[in-house]
Amino acid sequence: MKKNSLFLLFISFTLYTCTSPVNKATKGTTFISADHPNFYYSGRIDFSNPKAPRFSYPGITIKARFQGSLCNIKMRNYSHGNMPNGEPKKNYYYIIVDDQAPELVPWDDGKEVHKLRKLNNGIHEVTIFKRTEALVGDGEFLGLEIESGKSLLPLENIPQRKIEFIGNSITCGYGNEGDSKDCPFSPETENNYMAYGAITARALNAQYMAVAYSGKGMYRNYDESTKETMSLIYDRIFPHEPSPKWNFDKWKPDVVVINLGTNDFAKGNPDSTIFCNTYLNFVKRIRNYYPQAHIFCISGPMMSDTWPPGNKAWTTIKNYITACVKKMEVLGDKKVYSYFLTPQGEGDYGCDWHPNVKRHQKMANELTAFIKSKTAW
Repeated sequence: MKKNSLFLLFISFTLYTCTSPVNKATKGTTFISADHPNFYYSGRIDFSNPKAPRFSYPGITIKARFQGSLCNIKMRNYSHGNMPNGEPKKNYYYIIVDDQAPELVPWDDGKEVHKLRKLNNGIHEVTIFKRTEALVGDGEFLGLEIESGKSLLPLENIPQRKIEFIGNSITCGYGNEGDSKDCPFSPETENNYMAYGAITARALNAQYMAVAYSGKGMYRNYDESTKETMSLIYDRIFPHEPSPKWNFDKWKPDVVVINLGTNDFAKGNPDSTIFCNTYLNFVKRIRNYYPQAHIFCISGPMMSDTWPPGNKAWTTIKNYITACVKKMEVLGDKKVYSYFLTPQGEGDYGCDWHPNVKRHQKMANELTAFIKSKTAW
């Protein structure tokens, strides 16, 4: 055999042995591809490749119901940059089986399979929940391995109500598992499952979607830039990519919660005309996308009238948002409301002054009660 032929044979063998057959079942299992109709998906997900749907935002949820004592999850991670130590960022997920406590599972770029703990030979429901936000990385779901000869069962008790949260780091759950306001951002301490939006959705028995990204504002971002604000990237499936666009006919929420403005005020009060016009136009867009939804315009809890000194930022943003809601009322829209969460205090801080899990629970309690007071929920 010629040397070139030997070389090509060697390369072919190497590629074959180093490539994991993620779309095939291992011995004794059945592989259920991601396009199986009994999978439940919630959140902005790109199904361009139905056998490998991809996602980025926090709170992405995948559910399945199956029978047997075995289940392996197959996914991929695509990190967005590195941590300060040089390691690629990794997404963190909660894996929840039945009513058991969530299992915290990191997923780095080299991981493709996660084996669940030993299960009894019964019917089980597994939930995959993305705790971390888009700046950490994307995920790609490939499917499940279950016992040979088994298949997925139809899910039961999927909530009929739907609620969408639009926001920044607070809505993401940035640093909510941190132990002090002095710790920096890390994927490990960001838990969207225990952020106020996800808690509120569970309290209201509603399907949950988060469109949130740290540092984003309505008119300007935390870094004072006016590009790639949440109002400009809102139509995207991936906040860092202009396409594909989200199909707003695919999922119609009954309630939309907008929590934007904290970053607009972070470096001083924004121009009132620009901010209010941007905010009002954004609310009108939401109304155009979701004609029947209740829209809640909220703010807090990180803002105050004492910081930055002399700006009275808390009072100012309340005035701005209240004026926007009143304008919508004048235009005949009676299903837009304002609500301002109680500012946080001592004992409420996670990383970088963000609310911790305890404060998120208090926020959810407040918001849940207010939503109930304005809807039939």
